[in-house]
Amino acid sequence: VDQITSPRGRINGTSHGKGYFLKYNSNQAVKVLQWLYDKSNNLFWLADTVRVDGKVFQPGTIWIKSLATDLTQKITNDFSSNLWYVGNLENVEKYHLRKPRVALYQSNVASMDEGWTRYIFETFGVDYVTVKNADIKKEALHKKFDAILLPDQSKKIIINGWDSKIGRAHV
Repeated sequence: VDQITSPRGRINGTSHGKGYFLKYNSNQAVKVLQWLYDKSNNLFWLADTVRVDGKVFQPGTIWIKSLATDLTQKITNDFSSNLWYVGNLENVEKYHLRKPRVALYQSNVASMDEGWTRYIFETFGVDYVTVKNADIKKEALHKKFDAILLPDQSKKIIINGWDSKIGRAHV
C-alpha cells in the first residue's frame, strides 16, 4: 500500500441556517473541537437531547452556531468528520465553550505518564503549557489555568524531587 486515503465526511440534513452539529463521540471530533477553538467563538455543548429532521442528538453534541463554508469543508475533508445542519437553538439548554487553559506539570524526576500525556495532547491538538516546580512555587496558577494535570507520581517525588546527595528520587 503506497497511500491510505481517509474517507471524507459530509454535511447531513436540510439547511436550516448557518449552524451545525458535530457529534462529540470520536477521536476526530476531539481534534476538530481543538482546531475550532481558534476559529470560532460560537461553540456550545448541548445539555439536552435535540431532534432535528427526525435525528436525535444527545447531550454532549457540539453546536457550532455559525461557521464559514471554507471551515465546514476543512472539517468534512481534512478531518473526515460529519456535520449536520441546524438552525437556531435559543430554547435549548447549552453551555458556551471556550478554549481551556491547560497546564501539564513536569516534575524534576522524569515521568513516563507525563511523557504520554504530552504525546496525547500533541496528537489531538490540545494547547498546553508545561509548568515546573519553580512555576508552582512562585505563581498564582489558578489565575492562569483552568486545569493542571499531574502525572502519576508519588507525593514525595513531586514535593522533594531528585536528591543529588543520594543519587536518586525521594520515594
